[in-house]
Amino acid sequence: MHALLTETALKVGALDGVPDLDDLLRAVATAQVRQWGLPGVDAPFRLVREARFQITRTIAIEPRDRDDPLIGLVMQVLERHPAEPVARILQAAARRVSGRTSDPPPGR
Repeated sequence: MHALLTETALKVGALDGVPDLDDLLRAVATAQVRQWGLPGVDAPFRLVREARFQITRTIAIEPRDRDDPLIGLVMQVLERHPAEPVARILQAAARRVSGRTSDPPPGR
């Protein structure tokens, strides 16, 4: 999950405009499933579902479960914002799922 969120954050951060976050998450998840040889045809879907859940939790909204309609609303709102703040949210979500809650030291 950390790798998915981190790689997506890097891709979003490189954009000039507003990101299509779901498409980016799907593309990165699909590539990572292939790279790691994860089992299951639905592995990319499961990764994206978990990533969306973690992103929503990161911005201080606790969804009821991984199918809460609130998650879709959060993703729609994020897709209306410029890439830079969205990339920061994704980086925060990556840190959160890895157990790190503070920013890394400069230069890392």
